[in-house]
Amino acid sequence: MGEVAIDTAAANLLRENPLVSASNLFSHEHGVRALLPFVAHYFPRARVVAVALHRDSQPSQWDSLAQTLAPLLTADTLLLQSTDFSHYLSWPQARRYDQETLRVLSVGDPVGVIGLQQPQHLDSRAAQYLQLRLQQQVHQARPAVTASRNSQEYTAQPLDSTTSYLVQVYSPENLPVAGVQRFWFAGDTFFGRYLAAKLARQTWREGLVKRVRQLTGGAPLIVNLEGVIMAECPAVPGPLKLCMAARPALEILRDLNVAAVSLANNHTHDFGESAYRAMQRLLTDAGITVLEDRAAIDLGPFQLAAATDLDNRQEPVRALLTDADLRCFDAMPPDKPRFAFLHWGQEYTNTPGPREQALTARLAAGGVELVIGSHPHRAGGLTGGRGQCLAYSLGNFIFDQRRPEVSGALLEVMFYPQGTYFLRLHPLGNLYNK
Repeated sequence: MGEVAIDTAAANLLRENPLVSASNLFSHEHGVRALLPFVAHYFPRARVVAVALHRDSQPSQWDSLAQTLAPLLTADTLLLQSTDFSHYLSWPQARRYDQETLRVLSVGDPVGVIGLQQPQHLDSRAAQYLQLRLQQQVHQARPAVTASRNSQEYTAQPLDSTTSYLVQVYSPENLPVAGVQRFWFAGDTFFGRYLAAKLARQTWREGLVKRVRQLTGGAPLIVNLEGVIMAECPAVPGPLKLCMAARPALEILRDLNVAAVSLANNHTHDFGESAYRAMQRLLTDAGITVLEDRAAIDLGPFQLAAATDLDNRQEPVRALLTDADLRCFDAMPPDKPRFAFLHWGQEYTNTPGPREQALTARLAAGGVELVIGSHPHRAGGLTGGRGQCLAYSLGNFIFDQRRPEVSGALLEVMFYPQGTYFLRLHPLGNLYNK
């Protein structure tokens, strides 16, 4: 492919950092040489600076190098990371370590990389740390993992020792990813009361469905369904009782491709047990999977259980879950990822309190890898690390509230063919105001 030019000025600038020295490593280092033909082909006028990071280097040294590298990164700079991931393990072991790495990448915090191990997770923590930190610092970019594979997938011969590969693309936007199986989670969902009149207007309803499906691509959606679907709502439902007329509610659930609803919240029993059971039948007859309080379902690539820590039917109405209640999460089969959908927290807060932190830790001890929250009506962030991720609150999906702090988000879960998954949070704002 010809020669590739070196950016001598940039290399000399890097060498002003006392931690950096010149090396003849690159004449035979395959991590660099394997990529140079592609650089020469696709970027024929590019000037390259190759940097190798010592396996025993420390985070303080990575930070020093980040300060030196940052001024070199412009809008025309491609920050290329040549890193293999899990090494020398069987495929089942490698998948476990790959998933831990994917959770760290989902959260996107460079500090999470420090807790990974070489070579079980990847062959260069330093390179991954620098990639995350510099992308955030310079470009406000986050990763999209477009592929997660293992060398065992390339041969029918059983391998005792494998290598894993992750492909990451960085952008300030959530880039589309092809070739994966997707599921989406949404927060508080309600189609009655003041929303009923809006949904009756065809243009508003079609615009809402279009906005959501532009994000989800029509992939299956799982929502926290607040209130009760009834054939006909009472003329005066009563204070804080949520009712939705069956026909429009079921139609929009279908249009949004809602595959499952969680009924583990404080409004599904607003009209008593018989109305609750009738709603279950309506949903099931419409082909929508019903997830009840303290129950679990199998959704193909993962197991999902739900519970509510709030209940309007009894006093006190908050902090109801006990350790015994959480055993439904422990009982989920261990052969698939275990997810939890919890109704909890304080209204209009976007960070977990001590109660939610304690429940999250309890679920982590029982093997729950992802905890998804609803009820606060305000979207929070995605936090966690290699062992577990927490989306404390997805806020409102579709709900008739206009308070300035009200917001929503969708959580995207992408499953790769080998069974690993990657998470992305998509802010929605307040769809009721749009």
